[in-house]
Amino acid sequence: MDQYQKVEKPKAETPINENELRIIVQGRMRNYISYAMTLLQEKGAKKIVLKATGRAINKTVMIAELIMVYGALRITVKIFLMWNSKMVIDGGEDTTVATSWLED
Repeated sequence: MDQYQKVEKPKAETPINENELRIIVQGRMRNYISYAMTLLQEKGAKKIVLKATGRAINKTVMIAELIMVYGALRITVKIFLMWNSKMVIDGGEDTTVATSWLED
């Protein structure tokens, strides 16, 4: 074994984009899902990229499915709540406007 020498090969560091999630086995699914939903809803990302290797691929597939279901559920709930919400405007002597908005 003396004739062999280990040569370190430098790895190219690729920067992580803002809309990219790198899934690892030790990470918690709820953290990935909440971050993805934050990207989609609050930051207005049109798409998110999930990256994983090895044993984390199974977790990544589950996370992707949950994001799709949870995102669709939130959109459905918001539309339903907007249809059932009412705005009451009192045009009497008092200029107070009373609103009743239901948020999820």
